[in-house]
This record gives sequence, structure tokens and C-alpha cells, in this order.
Amino acid sequence: MVYDIKPVRIPTDAVAHMSKMPLYASTVAQLDKVVQDDTKLDFQYVMMAFPKSHAKGLSASLLRQQPSIQVLGLANDIASSHAQVRLMNPLEAWARLGQGSVRFSNFANCTQQAVQTADVVVIQRHINDTVFEIMSWAQAAGTKVIYESDDFLLGLPEHLAHHRASLEGFDKKMDALLPQVDCVTVTTHRLAEHQFKSFERPIAIIPNCCIGEQLASVDQTGWQTNHATLIVASSDKVLVDFILSPIKQLLADSSLALKVVVIGPPGETFEAAGVPCERIDNQSYEDFKQLIRRFDNPLALIPLDDSTFSSCKTAIKFFDYAMAGIPVVCSNVPPYSDVITHQRHAWLTSNSAEGWVEGMRTLINSISLRQSLVNDAQSLVNNQFNENTAVRGWDILLKDLVRDRYAFNPPKYPKPEPKKPLTSTLIKNIFNPSAYLFVYRAVKLHGIRFITKKFFD
Repeated sequence: MVYDIKPVRIPTDAVAHMSKMPLYASTVAQLDKVVQDDTKLDFQYVMMAFPKSHAKGLSASLLRQQPSIQVLGLANDIASSHAQVRLMNPLEAWARLGQGSVRFSNFANCTQQAVQTADVVVIQRHINDTVFEIMSWAQAAGTKVIYESDDFLLGLPEHLAHHRASLEGFDKKMDALLPQVDCVTVTTHRLAEHQFKSFERPIAIIPNCCIGEQLASVDQTGWQTNHATLIVASSDKVLVDFILSPIKQLLADSSLALKVVVIGPPGETFEAAGVPCERIDNQSYEDFKQLIRRFDNPLALIPLDDSTFSSCKTAIKFFDYAMAGIPVVCSNVPPYSDVITHQRHAWLTSNSAEGWVEGMRTLINSISLRQSLVNDAQSLVNNQFNENTAVRGWDILLKDLVRDRYAFNPPKYPKPEPKKPLTSTLIKNIFNPSAYLFVYRAVKLHGIRFITKKFFD
């Protein structure tokens, strides 16, 4: 039964995602002869249809009232890990729900036609002359524009001073761009407060999440007590000074069988400090996730300083290790302390030599603790930082922008609600009979784990 046929502006390279029906190469070849869409920028006619057996209860009028939203995602390097994590992965997942379609391009390859045929343009992070030209095209066409800031904060700490020259004048460019955009997206509330406190238009908090993770976790059957591959990874320079001495101390312990692997720029610091390690160059995001799954007895180390800049980052590295099935020792500072419960999801430590030695040695000596941390960390990520969290955020934002819900009354971004202390919850309910009935039924249906998660997560 055909419900509708009309131009709904869907890119030809996204049509295959619109249906679960088999799509054969021969069919695509025949379509290419008719469409003649060499640039893949033109939108084509498509047909919305369902089998008659599924027609009952569907509202054709409702379907017609939900126009497909066309999104154009732009970045300085669309193949970068930043673009993949923040734009490509979540927006492609959103498009698979059938709410719209999405295309991606580098700034340099973006055309005026692509901007004019989109409903929403998402500009990620960088601001240059090309971006301002794209803004002029969008304004002329009435296209909504989102500035996707990622977790980028202008106030760089000293160990990232090498980036300051490339950011000269960036604050002025941002001041010129922000009044022209319709919305800003950020990864955390903390970043919104520090970077965009005076921004008067909507700020959408869309956290970094694990999107469509298909790789298997590491095999735990071969894990051995007193054996570990210590993994340190970063795509940029980070302060690792406070873990160098602890690692040296453990390497000198003849009762331990340790190997150190350093991925990215921190390898230079390890080498200069004389810490024996295997150095590996920066990896693409997908290659990184595959690489960390290949090490025996893996134990990830995430050192982080307590600067404002670092606190505005996200815990995506912890999420990646968790989904890989790798236990983690990390600094007890935001953003990791925001999401991790110590000795439940990972081992949080102060940035002292003693704290790092204790955390590493404890996990190296205990396979059961490593396994317990991994299991609870994966549950945390699967329940709170999954694909649906990011997709839901983008879906609400895109629909609100297209329907002009933000036009006259921009919402204040919500503050995270602090957890209520357990003691106050117990005192409040100690004389409440219904509370005991709730606990009895919950334990009977779900087990005692349900209660501990409700009050201690």
C-alpha cells in the first residue's frame, strides 16, 4: 500500500538506509543510469510504502506531517576522530531511525548548493573564512545553523601551549560567529558554563557516548595475576609526569611481569624519562578501539591534571576502555570523577606517586577485581552513555530548531541534579510502610542488586 509519493529531499547515498528490503547491486546500477547524480548532492523522489498486512493502524496523515529533516555536517577534517565521535556516529544513528538524512563534508569541499538544500547545517569546532562564507549561504537560504563546539575550551593549560599560536585570534572569530548561529552544542554542563556563559541562544548538552559498538570485549580467560600490559594513550600531549615514577617502581619489581604501551604523543615523555615502553603512533578512532583489544592482561591508565581545561573534557576514553573490557586506573578528577564510582567502575586515585602505585598494584594482583570493575563499567556505559542518549539529544534539538521552537524563548540548559544523600533517603522512608513493601517487591522481582543500583549508582 503506497501512502505517499512526493519530493522529500533525501540524498541518494542515504536511500539505502530507508528500508530493510534487500538492495541489490544490479538495482543500484539501473538507478544510477536514471538518476545521473554524479555529485550525490541532488535530492531525489522517493516513495513511502508499506505491505498491506502492516497498513492497519498507520496514519498516512501523521506520516505526512513529519517531514524528513536534511542535515549537513561540516568539519575541518571530517575523517578526524573528533568529527567521527561527535558528528558522524550519532547523526548517522539518528538518520537510521528514519527521521531524516545526513551528509558530511570538509569545509573546503562544501558547496552553496549543499547548504541551500539542507534544513540544518552543523559546523564543528573550527572557525575560518570558509566557515563565514558558509554562514552567509545559510542565512540567505534560511538554513538553521548549529555550532558544535565539541569539548573545546579556549583557556589552554601550560602543557598545551604549543597550540596557542594556531588559536591566535580564535576568540574574536568566535565572538563574530556565535551571534549568527541558532544554537550551540557542547559535551558537558561544565563546558557550557565556562565557555558560553554569556551566550543568549539555546545551548544543547549532548554528551559523548558509545555509538554502535560492534567489537567484542577482550578475552578474560587468559588473564594472569601479577601480569599486565599498562596502556597509556592520548591523541595530544597530556601531563603524565605523575605516573612515570610509579611505573618505574613497578617495573623494578621482579615479582611482576609488566609491559608498557604508549599510544600517541605521551610516548615522547616516557622515552625522555627513560621508561621502557612500546611506542605506537596516533591511531584513527576505529583503529584505536581495535588496537587496545589485542594486548594481553590489559590495564588502562588515564592520568589527567586538575585544570579547568581538563575538567571540561568528557570521559569518552573511559567509555572506550570499558566497552573493550579493559579495567582502568585513572585520576580522581573531573570528568572521570563525575561518572565513575571508585572501586566499582574503575580505580580512582589521587595524582600522587603512592596513589598510582597502590591503584596499579591492586589491580595487577587481583583478577577478580579487574573483572568486577569491567562488568560494572560496561553496565554503566550501556545504561547511561549509550547510543540512544546521544541520538535522543540530536533528535530533540533538530526538530525544535526546524520547527522554530527556540525562536523566541530559548530554554536554559538544565543543570545536573545532584544525587540525594543515602542517609537522608533512609531517614525519610524509615517510618514509611509503603517503602518496605516497595523493597520487598523489588527484591523478589529483580534481586538485591536492583536496590543497590538504585541507591548507590
